[in-house]
Amino acid sequence: MYKLAIFDLDGTLINSLPDLTTALNYALRECGFPQQPREKMPYLVGNGKVKLVERAVPIGTNKQAKEKVLGLYQQYYEKHPYEQTFVYPGIKKMLSTLLAKGVKVAICTNKPKLDAQKIVAHFFADVDFCALQGDVPELPCKPDPQKVFSIMKKAQVRAEETLFIGDSDVDMQTALNSGVVAVGVLWGFRSERELRENGTKYLLRVPADLEKIVDEN
Repeated sequence: MYKLAIFDLDGTLINSLPDLTTALNYALRECGFPQQPREKMPYLVGNGKVKLVERAVPIGTNKQAKEKVLGLYQQYYEKHPYEQTFVYPGIKKMLSTLLAKGVKVAICTNKPKLDAQKIVAHFFADVDFCALQGDVPELPCKPDPQKVFSIMKKAQVRAEETLFIGDSDVDMQTALNSGVVAVGVLWGFRSERELRENGTKYLLRVPADLEKIVDEN
């Protein structure tokens, strides 16, 4: 039986694209760069804030300008982390059901840890996550497996007992790099094709599908 479910945050538990888009475009606008359309944002996010800015600014932008955009983006997002963000339908019920079955739940995200903590405290104050691993200087971003290893160690659960649930190639690669089971969600930022091409074992069309996977294993 699976004993631990580790979730990506953005695009998996919450839809944060409106707030991410607003913060990024504020920073780009302040620095005189073209803004990014909403439809492009799902392919800019996923690898942390540094990569987000690198992908968003014009090709050839110098390091100093990138750092200015990054600083403005982070300042704005820290003040407005969830004004337009919402939890996907069915997520809270699914988390409650997993916990009732004795499955531990955790979060592993490339979002800065402080931002992730604010969002989780706002939306999931009643959920007993055993760990929340955000972006911190001492650990590399996903798809490096170190964050997952840290969570499994804290939860005292083996890789074969662990599910990693996410919406992108980064998440599926993280699962494979960690030796855990990859689970892709179809309500997130990326496509079914991307999830399949990057090694997902299971695909979830609705959050309740995860309960079935746990029951059958």
